[in-house]
Amino acid sequence: MDNDETSACTPQPLTQNGFNQNCILPYGLSIEHIEKAMQDHLDYLRLINQTVNSAGKLQLESLIMPANFSSMVGEYLNTMLPNYFLDLVKNQYQMVIRI
Repeated sequence: MDNDETSACTPQPLTQNGFNQNCILPYGLSIEHIEKAMQDHLDYLRLINQTVNSAGKLQLESLIMPANFSSMVGEYLNTMLPNYFLDLVKNQYQMVIRI
């Protein structure tokens, strides 16, 4: 694997100044909850990318389209946020529109 793939196995750390401290979050959710879920996602990516890199394969971000990667990040956060903020639950209702 080239050096770019290997170096990409260690995500950039989260920084406090990267969060909008003035944002208004619903339901008592805090920036700290989001930060914990985001850190969990970075740890997840690190695990995947280090594993595939050690097998000589491309990192996940190199294999999927940006929109799909963005969707994966969003779904991961939706799934993990309730682990860090117990008052929040993932919406299990899937709206189906029939025309």
